[in-house]
Amino acid sequence: MRNWIPKILLLLISVLMGLVLAEVVVRIFAPQHLVGRHQNIWRSDSTIGHRHRENIDVYTNLGEGQHRFTTDRYGYRVDSPSADSLDDITSNISLLVLGDSYLEALSVNNNETIPERLASTLFVKYGITVRVSNAGTASWDVNHYLIETRRSLARRPYDLGIIFICLPNDIVMDLDTTFHDEVSGHRGSSLGRQEGLYVVKRANYLLKKLLISHSQLYMFIMKQMQVWTLQLGVSGARPREVFLTECSSARWETTADICALIRDEFSARGIQLLFVLLPAVYQVEEEYFYKFVDSHGIPRDSVDLEQPNTLLATAFYRRSLPLLDPLSYMRVKADQGLHMYGGVDPHFNPEGHRIVAEYILPYMEECLAPKLGNALNAKPIPH
Repeated sequence: MRNWIPKILLLLISVLMGLVLAEVVVRIFAPQHLVGRHQNIWRSDSTIGHRHRENIDVYTNLGEGQHRFTTDRYGYRVDSPSADSLDDITSNISLLVLGDSYLEALSVNNNETIPERLASTLFVKYGITVRVSNAGTASWDVNHYLIETRRSLARRPYDLGIIFICLPNDIVMDLDTTFHDEVSGHRGSSLGRQEGLYVVKRANYLLKKLLISHSQLYMFIMKQMQVWTLQLGVSGARPREVFLTECSSARWETTADICALIRDEFSARGIQLLFVLLPAVYQVEEEYFYKFVDSHGIPRDSVDLEQPNTLLATAFYRRSLPLLDPLSYMRVKADQGLHMYGGVDPHFNPEGHRIVAEYILPYMEECLAPKLGNALNAKPIPH
C-alpha cells in the first residue's frame, strides 16, 4: 500500500499542474467573464430582485472578446459615462426598451445592440437623434418588465416602448411582482436541513461559487458544454415549450395577460408600444434541434419549433397586442450563411443584433411617423 502513495501523490500533482497550465492558456487565449465579479454589474434591489449598478464602467468577456459595459444614473446601458449628461432636449425621440440578457448584450459593444442600431439608422435616414433607455437585464422576465415599466414611465416621458420577449425564458406561469435577492444566487431556505444532506449541498454550493468566481477554465468548459450539448444533442435538458404537450399550458395566456398590463401602462400615457419575440438559436439553426431530438429518440411529430410563436401570437391577438416575430426572417438569413449567435456565448453576436434591428425598423418608423415627418409606407403592424 505504501508503494502506491508516491504514485498517487505524483498523479495528483500532475493533474494539478495540468489544470494550472490549462487555466493560464484560457486566460491568455480565451479569457472569460467570471460570474463572481458580477457585483461590478448587478446589485440587489428590494423591488425587482436585481438590477444594474448605476454609473459603472467595466469590461466583460463571455468568450466572445472583451466589451465595455457602462451605465447611467438609472442603471441603463450607455456608450460612455458622459452619455448620461446628454440633455433630453437635444434628443428628438426618446425610446424605452426592456428585455433580458439578449438586450443586456454583454458580448457586444453598446453601439452594436439592437436599440442603438435602430437609433443610428434613424439618425442617418432622418437626421434625428434618439435617446435610448436600455433597461435590459439578465434573468429578467415579463414580471420584471412590468415593474420596470411602471418605474421608468413614472420618471420621464417616452415616445415609444419596445419590449423584447425571449423564448423560452419570458414565458411564465404566474403574475409575480415580489422578488428576492437574485444577485447572490443563494437561497438558504432551499437547502435541506437534514445534517448530512445540508453539508453536501452547502459544500457543492461553495465549490461552485469558488469556481465561477476564480476559474476562467471552469467558465470556459461550462460555456463550451452548453454549445456542444446543443449542437450534438447530448444534453438531458429539454426545451419544453416546443413539445405539443405544452399546447394547453396556462403559461401562454398568463404571459399575454402580463404583457397586456404593460401595454396599459404605456397607453395610459399615450405612448405606443411594440413587443418583439427573440428566438432561441435552436429555432433559427434548426439542424441543432433535430440532432437533439433524434439523439434522444424523441418522435419528431411530438415537437413543433414554431409552437411557442404560434401560441403566444394567438394569445396576443386576443388582447390586441402588437407582436413582431422575426423568426422567419432570421431563418432566411441563416440559410444565406449568416451566423447570428455567438460561438461560445449563445446570445446574439453583432450580426444577430443587426438583423433583428433591420426587421424592426419599418414598424418603428410607422409608430414614429408623425415625429419623423414623412409619410412612410411601412407594412401594418400585425395583431
